[in-house]
Amino acid sequence: MAEPKELMLVPNAVNVDLYDKVEVIPFSKLEIFFKESLKPVVHLGIKKEKRLFI
Repeated sequence: MAEPKELMLVPNAVNVDLYDKVEVIPFSKLEIFFKESLKPVVHLGIKKEKRLFI
């Protein structure tokens, strides 16, 4: 399974509440998780081959 992951419990909410009830979404906690977990993508310097199709 993919990492990192974190279980986030939102009091007084069910999964569909996170679509409609913006006030219950823990945006600050999500922001911290993504900032700590996502690393910048590094360009690998891979060159595309030029191909001639006839």
